[in-house]
Amino acid sequence: MRAWIFDLDKTMADSTHRAHHLRQEHPDFDAWRSDTAGDSPISEIVEIAKMARSSGVKVIVITGRREADRCHTSAWLDAHGIAIDAMFMRPDGLRNADNSAVKRGLLYNARAKGYRPVLAFDDHIECCGMYLEEGVRALWVAQYG
Repeated sequence: MRAWIFDLDKTMADSTHRAHHLRQEHPDFDAWRSDTAGDSPISEIVEIAKMARSSGVKVIVITGRREADRCHTSAWLDAHGIAIDAMFMRPDGLRNADNSAVKRGLLYNARAKGYRPVLAFDDHIECCGMYLEEGVRALWVAQYG
C-alpha cells in the first residue's frame, strides 16, 4: 500500500505553546507530553495529508510520541478532523533513544504491515536524512518565527 508518512509535533501539530517546558534548566517532558491538547493543527501540512488521502494514498503517522500517549493523540487527530490509516509510536521503554533510530524502527514496522512509504514529512532534519537512506523521499518541515 503506497503511503505518505507524517510526523506530529512541529509537523502536523503546532507545539510552540508548550516549548517552554523544554527550555528549562531541567526540561519537564511530562508537562510537554500532557499539554498536547492545546496544539493547533499546522493547516498547510494537514491539508497535504487530506489531499493525499482523498487521492488514495495511505496516510500514516510515525511519531516520537510514546505509545502511552496513543489515546490522547488519537483524540487530538479526531478533534481536528485529521483522518489517518495507521499510527506508529515510540515504544514506552525508549524514552531517551535517538529519534531517528526510533523512527527507523517504526518505518520497518510500517513496512511489515504492508505499507510502502514513498514520501515523509518531518521537522527533524536527521529524520529526513534517515528516510532518504531508507529510500523514502523526505520533506523537511522547517519552523519559522
